[in-house]
Amino acid sequence: MSVESNLLEAKQILNLSDDEFNGVKLAIKYMCEKQGVNYNSLVSENLH
Repeated sequence: MSVESNLLEAKQILNLSDDEFNGVKLAIKYMCEKQGVNYNSLVSENLH
């Protein structure tokens, strides 16, 4: 399962609004950058 689909599933399960969901994605992006992981490559690698 891709990162993106996992995020969308979590959004539905947690009943997050679009604003809350975008906040979660920003937080994940920030954590990735702090760890030296490229968020975009993490997401795109898992889309296939």
